[in-house]
Amino acid sequence: MEKVIGFLNGFHDTDTKGNFTGTHLGAKVAYAELLDNIITHGGYEWHHFLYDVPPCDPERLARYVEFKRWDPRRLLVFRGALPLDRIAREEYHVLFRPDCLIDFAMALRNALARPLAPAVGLIHTLSYADEMPLWIQLLLSNALPCDALVCSSSAAKEGMERTFNVLSERLSRRLGGKTAVFRGQLPIIPLGVDVDYWVPEGDKTAVRRQMGLPENTRIILCAARFSSWDKMDLRPFLMVVRQLLPVLGADFFRVICVGDNVRENEAEQIRSFVESLGLSQVVTIDTDGTPSTVRRYYRVADIFVSLADNLQETFGLTVIQAMACGLPTIVSDWDGYKDTVLHGETGYRIPTYWAQCDRQISHLGTQRPWWIDHLLLAQSVAVDTGELLDALHLLITSPNLCHQLGEAGRRRAVQMYAWPVVIKQYKELWQECQERFVHLDAQDWTIEEDGALLTPAYFRQFSHYASAIISSNTQLALRPTRSSVIFNEVSDYDVRLPDPMKKVFDPAVFECFRWRLQEWPVTMSELVDAVGRETKHAEDQVTRHLMWLVKYGVVEPVHASANTQSVLVERAGIETT
Repeated sequence: MEKVIGFLNGFHDTDTKGNFTGTHLGAKVAYAELLDNIITHGGYEWHHFLYDVPPCDPERLARYVEFKRWDPRRLLVFRGALPLDRIAREEYHVLFRPDCLIDFAMALRNALARPLAPAVGLIHTLSYADEMPLWIQLLLSNALPCDALVCSSSAAKEGMERTFNVLSERLSRRLGGKTAVFRGQLPIIPLGVDVDYWVPEGDKTAVRRQMGLPENTRIILCAARFSSWDKMDLRPFLMVVRQLLPVLGADFFRVICVGDNVRENEAEQIRSFVESLGLSQVVTIDTDGTPSTVRRYYRVADIFVSLADNLQETFGLTVIQAMACGLPTIVSDWDGYKDTVLHGETGYRIPTYWAQCDRQISHLGTQRPWWIDHLLLAQSVAVDTGELLDALHLLITSPNLCHQLGEAGRRRAVQMYAWPVVIKQYKELWQECQERFVHLDAQDWTIEEDGALLTPAYFRQFSHYASAIISSNTQLALRPTRSSVIFNEVSDYDVRLPDPMKKVFDPAVFECFRWRLQEWPVTMSELVDAVGRETKHAEDQVTRHLMWLVKYGVVEPVHASANTQSVLVERAGIETT
């Protein structure tokens, strides 16, 4: 049987150099590369992208698929609203999202009244206050033992477990109930790197000459967006560089900082700080953060530095790119860097220090922009500048040691972070999830008729807006003057539909209504039941088709006469079954 993977997201392509539109955040890069490599190495016969929002350009997609040499017949992108009928008929091996929003899959299960397939997502970050409702939703949702949230590092897993524990304790205290537990798995699978794209440079001198860089100078590279808000504060690092200047001299080393300038024009602030320290001769600031540009700098660098000090980081993609390029790494001993860099073997992890000072920040977290909290918190995290100074001096003055650490980093990148290695771990996880799914006990999953905790109940909340409610026993009839026009050709109603609706409205349903309403009025419940059985559509969907015909004056409710006892049109605000 052919295996089908369903992606609960749209397709995200890049150009042939790995660049894409917008800011090159690590999560976006990982998102695009992960999807690429699932298609290339995942072993699935069919790849369905179920929710194409925002919609991708079909021509650009076709060019990209041709460039990647994929079979276009095996990659389907569903544009518009979710194709619920198609999803209900398909036997998916897994439903995957390259982010943490697996509550999407659980909502689908409730909507279609079946467990469908294992739901697997990926955690990129945990620290944003506005994500707390999502974690509550997952904690209290009908997650199954076959579901999983992949953590890219041991730090991410422990952070997720601690987050669930905090919320579970709070809910238990406030509601006096039992402790809520997330029933899904939290496996650790790292992000990957294309070890054929990120490679050591054989002749750095020639490339440096092309780029106008000094040929015999030690080059230190820091590749990251310029942001003290959600990446790293470069100022302590630059102050350490200032300490190195009188020791080593301006001709002995160069520092290149490259990345997107996305936060309050911070690159200009850093440039001014460089000038104030008298480092303009040795420090270069480049705000072109595209992967193709960053790759050129990797090819000429001798040492890579990344001193993340913020909470939003869980892995650190640039570090494994640097390792793949054969560079020794100096990183903060922080978050996912604890997993990727082996201290003394592939580089050095510089100690970090923090103290509890978050009470006021936490209380205001959901009430103000995220960047304020992240900036305040990051400014309370310290990287040991003395240890940093020693590590920088050691590597700048020890080319042989750099070469040794860089070779070890390259081997580690190939063995642990090459995309085929990472995708193999995903395949093993998905297979395990599928086996758990097949052996689900009946009590493991039941439909949550009223939805998850934060699911809206639109009709119950807003039915009082309407003048009247068309209920199950309301009789409906064709309006003779309009019906012949709307039903002559498919195009008669198709042109009236907003584009997204054309994917979820079925001409066969309209035809069934036309046929059943030709002779006499019929109650809504009889109509919906009969048309649902005939077309195999859910009650909600059939009812929406019917209400669309009422909206456009094709069908109308038949109001009761004054002496008729039955209520055909109920007043708004009265709940009906």
